[in-house]
Amino acid sequence: MLDNITGSIILDNGNIVFSSGMSSETFMKTPLYKGGIVDNNYLLKDTQEISGKPFLLTLFFNHEKLKEVHLSEVINGLSRDKNR
Repeated sequence: MLDNITGSIILDNGNIVFSSGMSSETFMKTPLYKGGIVDNNYLLKDTQEISGKPFLLTLFFNHEKLKEVHLSEVINGLSRDKNR
C-alpha cells in the first residue's frame, strides 16, 4: 500500500514500511536484507506484495538514507522493466 500523505510504501505483510530517510542500517535489520553491500542501491531478489500485486523493488540510498524506491510490477513471472 502507498500512504498518500507520507509517501511511505507498506508491504502487504505489514511488517516492513519504506519511508523517506529510512537508514540503510535499519533496512539491514529487516528480513528483506539478504546480505551483501548496501551502497547506493540494493535490489530485492524476491518479489514483494504491495496491494495484492507482486513487485520487484530497488532501493536507492544516499548518505545511508533511503531516497528512492523503484517498483517494477511482475506480470506472468516477468517484470515490466526490460532491464531485469
